[in-house]
Formats: sequence, structure tokens, C-alpha cells
Amino acid sequence: MAHLNSKTTDGTLSFEKYVSKNPKWHSSMEFIVENGVTEAPIVEIKENRPFETKLTVKQGDKLYIPSKSYKTINNNKRFTKVRLISGGVGYLELRFIRKPSNADVMKTELRAIRDLDDAIKSADAPITIVVNKTGAKRKKFTVKDIVGARKIGGTPKADLALFNSKGNPVFWISHKKAGDASAFQQYSGISAQSGASIYQHTECQNFMKSVSQFIEDDKLSVPLWSEIKDTTLRRMAIYGPDVVSGIKFGQNNVQLIGQGDPVLKPINEDVFTLSFSSHVATNEDISGLGGDYEPVFVATYRAGRGFSVGGETYKGARLGIAPYAMVKNRKGIRKV
Repeated sequence: MAHLNSKTTDGTLSFEKYVSKNPKWHSSMEFIVENGVTEAPIVEIKENRPFETKLTVKQGDKLYIPSKSYKTINNNKRFTKVRLISGGVGYLELRFIRKPSNADVMKTELRAIRDLDDAIKSADAPITIVVNKTGAKRKKFTVKDIVGARKIGGTPKADLALFNSKGNPVFWISHKKAGDASAFQQYSGISAQSGASIYQHTECQNFMKSVSQFIEDDKLSVPLWSEIKDTTLRRMAIYGPDVVSGIKFGQNNVQLIGQGDPVLKPINEDVFTLSFSSHVATNEDISGLGGDYEPVFVATYRAGRGFSVGGETYKGARLGIAPYAMVKNRKGIRKV
């Protein structure tokens, strides 16, 4: 289910995540009618009862949601007020409105890269960029001769990097969509594709073995989670699998995880500080990723997904490392 009446992986109503509690929501943000909808009625609500109008919407129709609230009618149907781009106002059931997809996350990431690149060039590059470390010692990263920011291709931990005048990447960043910890997709997978240093870690293997006990008929019977004890494993999940190898910073050992819009502020004529609007944490530091941001193991049911452990392959579960926010309010989740 990919509509605003569905629940996210942490049990939150999708409408609350993408509208009510979304700091980036605004009344002119476009939403789209869900796939497969052929004729959904736009209604009026009087005395807590829906009354059909002559308006209907179908798959792909665009609309605005002018309010952060919704109404629950007949104990289970949820409606929100909508304004159709084609014209007309009324209430529409949340189940007919598609929630933002990963494509929207990608658009946000690309916009952040573009905005940072534009800001660097507007500052009369090359410039020096300073990033305050988030650990207790409060040191700094300083990178000189920066002329721009570019997307990193493929699927490494880094989403973007700062490049110098020689065309070399010198500072790597993992970018997350604006909001709180619940806006994160996840930190890392734990399969072999996530890197041997993560997949073969004792805690990952033990979690997979625990999850395998709850697979019935190729389906995970209950969502599961577990704490992560090893600090190095936490850092690998957040900053990349090359953390453990001692390899210098790079696309799989990023210096920074930044959430939200990049913020470039001048210190003097050619020196600027870089931060992000929602949250920042820097490598070698875990203190900035506690509470809702604390990395934990998570397993949820996903058809067609699976994992291998102990020479056996199991289907019907998606495993990964995600912020604690994804599990703290999820109904029925069990700690193992």
C-alpha cells in the first residue's frame, strides 16, 4: 500500500509523516491520486457525515492538501480537505492519495546537491569549507580549493562529494531527506551486498539467525528489532563499510551525514561553514545519533525479499539497520 492511509515502517500514519509532521509541507505541495483509482468521489462533510458532490478523481490527478488535519468518519474512514488543480474543493479519503515515493527522495537529494553547488559557485570559488565535528572534542574538518558539489554515481554510502579545482572528490557526504529521524529510509542493509565487514559481523549474523526462527511459509510472522552493541558496527552502518578497514575517507567512509537543506555561511571572504538544516553527524562520532537516531537492527515482512545465514536462504523478510524512530511506535514489533 502506497497511500496516505497506510502505515509507515515505524507504525506512523503516512498522512502524519508526509503532511501533519512534515516540516517541508506547504499548502501548494502537489499530491497525486493513487494508482488504480478510477472514480473516487470528492465529498462534503456535514455533521460528521460524508455527502457526495458531482466531483470525482482518477489515477494520476493532481491535487493540493491545504490543511495538516484529517477527519475520521464512521470510525474508520479518514478524509482530508483537498483542492484539485483542475478546479474544485472538497474532502477525499486518504486511501485515494498516493504518498511520496523514493523518487521524491531522489528529487530532494538532487535539489540539495544543486543548491550546494550553486552556493559554492556563487561564493566565487575556489573556497575553503569548514565543517564542525559533532563529537565531544568539537574539532573541525577543513577542506580547501573547493569549486563545486556533485552526485556520486552507483550505490555507495556517499550521495555527493565536494570537488577541488583538479576535479578530485575530497569530502564525502551521505544526504538524508529533511525532517526528524522518522524521515530516514534506513542507514544500511546487512546482506552481503552491504559489504563483508557488515554482513559477516557477529551481531549481524546473530540477528539474522534470530529472525530465521520467525519465518513461516516464506513470511516473517512478526516485525522484529534488536539493539546494536558494537560502536564500530554502528559507525559502519551510518558512515560506510570502509570505516572498519582504516581506509581514508571516501565514498564508503563518508565524513558527514547531513539531513535537510545544505547551509553555507561565510566566515570571511573565501572561508565558509557547511551544515544542514535538520541534522548533522560527523564520522568518528556516535553521540549525535542517539535517541530516535540510534541505529538498531530491524526486520519487517516484505514479499520477494530475503536473506541468507548459516548456509540457508530465507524469504519474506527485509532486514537492515535503521533509526530507532522506525521501531519505537510500531505496533506488534518484538525485541529479540
